[in-house]
Amino acid sequence: MDIEGIAIDEIKSVFNKSDFLVCRLDSNDKTPSWDGAIEVYQKRGDVHKKGDLMGLIPIQVKGKKIKKETRRKRTNKCSYAIEKPDLENYNKRGGSVFFVVHIGPGGICLGRYYAILLPFELQQILRQPGGEKTRNVQLYPLPTLQPEIDDLFINIAEDMRK
Repeated sequence: MDIEGIAIDEIKSVFNKSDFLVCRLDSNDKTPSWDGAIEVYQKRGDVHKKGDLMGLIPIQVKGKKIKKETRRKRTNKCSYAIEKPDLENYNKRGGSVFFVVHIGPGGICLGRYYAILLPFELQQILRQPGGEKTRNVQLYPLPTLQPEIDDLFINIAEDMRK
């Protein structure tokens, strides 16, 4: 089972329903630290004008296989160990959004989680004591309603411009 491919498809499906957000995410992407980006536009539409682009949010997507016996334990948050060099790269570029998709038996999506990693948060995470290779980052459930997802990413694009 291609856990990463399923996770990428799941995130793409979330953004394909938006009139403001365009997901540029490819399977088997070899870009260091990122899998793609979310384009955020000021005006709704199926085709967007270049002048309406508010911002580009770099994203990373990870899939996590969940065992059958734990799939019923859905939580309001989870954590994920992110490699320190990736966190440093996100900081250099002005931030990123990190997704983790929980995949159950048969490739079923059991949950979509995200962390907004803007420079202030990244500097705090990088200062945490711990191992040299990774840092644990808190993730929260991705909203299920499209207007909430649109608002979330419009706000992230605005925060990244500051």
